[in-house]
Amino acid sequence: MSRNNSYFPVDHVHSLQILSNINHPMIPKIISYDNYTYTCERIEGLSLAEYVRKNRDAAFALKVIQDINNFMYDLTKFTKVNEKGWKLQFSCDDIHEANMIVTEDGKPYIIDFDQFGYYPSYTIFKLLQSTNYRLCDSIRSALLLADTDVVKHWFEARGKRIE
Repeated sequence: MSRNNSYFPVDHVHSLQILSNINHPMIPKIISYDNYTYTCERIEGLSLAEYVRKNRDAAFALKVIQDINNFMYDLTKFTKVNEKGWKLQFSCDDIHEANMIVTEDGKPYIIDFDQFGYYPSYTIFKLLQSTNYRLCDSIRSALLLADTDVVKHWFEARGKRIE
């Protein structure tokens, strides 16, 4: 659970302090943490991709992506300057469908805090763009897999039969 880079080291304790203090609805309650581990409330549910595939709900998935965009934008208000004089903004480099759980009642949670930390401000747009791309791609795949007629047509168009 560590990532070190001499230009913008991830400080897990500071990251977890921020996440536990913002009380955001997409972050489970963080119970305890230290330099090496953290404990948060247990969240039961499906990954975002599994939830979308099961419920065939593209509108829900797009709402979650919009909520993540707003969440990441809100995080950027936390800033600091590193020893090289670079302005760093708090963000995350690893939000994707496997790091999100959706409860039975449809509430999404981010469950992996490893890559939260301070990043150079010029990379924030790129982080957001890659997050959107990964989420949209996995949701598109989940919806395609949920729609067996689409999958069946895809195989038949290539001369293969599936039962």
